[in-house]
Amino acid sequence: MTGIWTGTLNVVEGGSRNTCTHSWNITTQNGGTFSGSSQNAGDASACAPILRIGPGSVSGTVATDGVVSFGPIVRLESVCVRLSGGTYSGRVSGSSITATTVETIRCTDMFGTYEFTQSLAVTLAR
Repeated sequence: MTGIWTGTLNVVEGGSRNTCTHSWNITTQNGGTFSGSSQNAGDASACAPILRIGPGSVSGTVATDGVVSFGPIVRLESVCVRLSGGTYSGRVSGSSITATTVETIRCTDMFGTYEFTQSLAVTLAR
């Protein structure tokens, strides 16, 4: 798992679909456990308005059969909290990773408080 992985993060919420550039730099792997940094890049409105563009972190596990699981890889805007979900599950196959999650988020801003559920899919290659 160690090394640079690059690809996309697709965010689907309601009728809208947003895609942003996403990358990992996995610096540590101990058996099936890995960790490193993650990065969302591009225009915030193109990616998803509530996701922060910039650096974050990633950590998770990968099994010998290629099943991968990792925690949230994107930071939310400060007015939002993740109520549930955010743990990705998927597969590592050769030099590619695909994984998905569904999460529910609550945001409170000058317009009020609102909750929504979104689906996220990450596709990366090394």
